[in-house]
Parts: sequence; structure tokens; C-alpha cells
Amino acid sequence: MVAKQCIKCNEEKEFSLFHRDAQTKDGRKAKCAKCILKEWKIKYDKDPLPFRRSAKKYSLTGKGKKAIREGAERYRKRYPEKQIAQWKARNARVGGHIKKPDKCEECNNKATLQGHHYKGYTKENWYAVKFLCPKCHTKEHKL
Repeated sequence: MVAKQCIKCNEEKEFSLFHRDAQTKDGRKAKCAKCILKEWKIKYDKDPLPFRRSAKKYSLTGKGKKAIREGAERYRKRYPEKQIAQWKARNARVGGHIKKPDKCEECNNKATLQGHHYKGYTKENWYAVKFLCPKCHTKEHKL
């Protein structure tokens, strides 16, 4: 195991914990991956717009579209029960068995509503759906 010292946190870490960099003598960045991530998070919190623009631009390229498609496929394979529950709830809503309200069920704001399976994704809970605005839906998942 080869070790290297990070210039940011001054910790000696395993060589594999540093990103590759072809321009350096040892082929690795001077800062460890954790320190780089912390810096990026601080930059993002100050101004997320450049990051969003960059992500949007990448998502429109062939490579970006392929990455999105592959990521979605991995997610569907990892959580098949979620997809089944979403299909069942969508079909029930389209068929008129579940009524989608005009307003968020948490904050009563008018917004584009998202279905939230608040009891889980098992068969007996397929139709246990609350319709929430994106803000409330995100808040529910963070609890």
C-alpha cells in the first residue's frame, strides 16, 4: 500500500483515496478526494447556478444522455418494488380509483404534485399515496 499526504488536511492516506491527475509526477491530485468534495460543496452552497448549468449542458450531450439512461436502469433494477408501486398508483389514478387533488396535501399550495408512497412500496401499500408539492415531497424523504 502506497500512502500520500493531503496538502489540505495533512493526513496521510491510502494512494487510492486521491483522484487521478496525469499532470502530476505521481499521477494523483495533491488533495484527497474528501477535501476536494468539501471544497466543491462550499462552492455549490455559495452559488449553485454554474453547477446546474454545467449539469444541464452535460445532460444534453450523447454521453450525458447515455449516463442518465444507465443510471435510471440501475435504479429500476435496484428498486423494482418502487417501480411496480408507481405503475399501480399511476394506473389507479388514470382509471379514476385514486383522486389527485388540486393542492399539496401538506401545505395546500398549488403546484405540480408528486405522488408519495408514505407507507412504503409493498403490495398492500401500493395505493397509499399522498400528493405533495416538490418541496414537501423532498421534506418527507429527509425525515
